[in-house]
Amino acid sequence: MESYPDNFETGSWTVREIVRRPKTRFFTLLACLWLIVAAGASFPFWRGWPEVFSGLEWFCVSLILMEVVFAGVAIGFWFTERPRIVREQHRNLEYLRRA
Repeated sequence: MESYPDNFETGSWTVREIVRRPKTRFFTLLACLWLIVAAGASFPFWRGWPEVFSGLEWFCVSLILMEVVFAGVAIGFWFTERPRIVREQHRNLEYLRRA
């Protein structure tokens, strides 16, 4: 069994075990944040699809494709990553009110 500091014995802190999937959570957050970048990168295509691509348009397409990659990796981890038990320390608010 793990030992905790003295403040756990007095009751001012509690330990909670939470089941999480950290890689799934990270890539989901990254995909959500990258959506802003992808929306900005779609600016050259708002007037229609160009006949000839310039360097800027290829760069914008690559930024948009990164959104697809991040979302795909997040979905892949959602199905394959095993849940992990994470211990978190939280203040016991009831103890603080009594003190």
